[in-house]
Amino acid sequence: GTIDLLLDLADGAAVIVDHKSDRVTSASGWTVRAAVHAPQLAVYAAALEAAGRTVVGRYVHFAVGGGVVELSPG
Repeated sequence: GTIDLLLDLADGAAVIVDHKSDRVTSASGWTVRAAVHAPQLAVYAAALEAAGRTVVGRYVHFAVGGGVVELSPG
């Protein structure tokens, strides 16, 4: 996979946003589905950190359902 959106902050840190098309329309459903996708974002964060970047945020954006879930670090 590839990172869908990488936000470069002024201090050099990074925020990862992954867009998903899961058909989930409730906040509780977004949380459950975000947990399924969390390992993928953890791999992206590890790759960036191995390249010397600091990742300060990881988000799953559900484009169809209109939700966003912030994943816990680590």
